Amino acid sequence: MTAYHAERLPDVDSPAQLAAAFAGRTRPNFTYEYDDDSQVHDNGVRALRASDGLTTYARTCNTDQEEAITVFGDFLGDLHHLADAMGVDWDEAQRRGAVHYTAELYGAD
Repeated sequence: MTAYHAERLPDVDSPAQLAAAFAGRTRPNFTYEYDDDSQVHDNGVRALRASDGLTTYARTCNTDQEEAITVFGDFLGDLHHLADAMGVDWDEAQRRGAVHYTAELYGAD
């Protein structure tokens, strides 16, 4: 089964580098096509959209120079706290996210 990963961002290891990599880039739209190039493109759009949230979070926490894995962990932990505060079932939210990710990764409906 083909996996349509977003293109790897070379030499991007922190939120600060992530922000620099996307600085000034036009925000592309989804193609909504199902060929290989379009699937990779659309998952890149999803990654770009998520980068806005991660880099904003890291700047707010003054952790934008930290390794990406550290900031991802902090962000996910704080999202879990937010889910608790809003009464959102964290496990269900994770399950839904995994379902969406798998469908987008493999091009399933």
